[in-house]
Amino acid sequence: MTAVQRTRALWLGGVAAAGAVLFAVQAYMATPAVEGTSQPTPGPSRAAKAGAEVTSVEEVRVSRLTQKAPDLPEQTRDPFRYRHAPPPPKVAPARVPVLLGPSVPVPPPSPAPVQPPPPIPLKFVGLVEAGGKTGRVAVLSDSKGGVFYGREGDIIDGRYRLVRVSVEQAELMYPDGRGRQVLRLSGQ
Repeated sequence: MTAVQRTRALWLGGVAAAGAVLFAVQAYMATPAVEGTSQPTPGPSRAAKAGAEVTSVEEVRVSRLTQKAPDLPEQTRDPFRYRHAPPPPKVAPARVPVLLGPSVPVPPPSPAPVQPPPPIPLKFVGLVEAGGKTGRVAVLSDSKGGVFYGREGDIIDGRYRLVRVSVEQAELMYPDGRGRQVLRLSGQ
């Protein structure tokens, strides 16, 4: 520790000690005095000095202080012994009246709503114009880097049917006819 650091440490310690002393003095001064420890004032009270009437103090009845207190009733509770709480009283089940009469038929439960199929995760990335029987061939890509080729009516990746191919878009759906989706050539 250098001399500068030692000097700083001494100053910091002195300031901390002074703060502690100041705090202790403030705490001591703020503590209220305990009742009954105040000094009695000698001589007559201020009210008596002013000529006011002095009220008499009630007499202490010593005979009441020496009387024996009445006996307390015998305690049956043992706070040091553990017991389970008694079970709650049994309540007879309420009787439900049986109504006889015309009954209203309950409608059959409605079928659960059918969830639409998930969107087709392919992108239309290109179009090949081939002459003859082949016609237009769509080039599709999935998010994993796979590339698929197909003409109208072909099944792509074993899961999607290519319905229609045009210069700007390709229309696909699931083979069962659900989830028709149009993919634009921009790759979306």
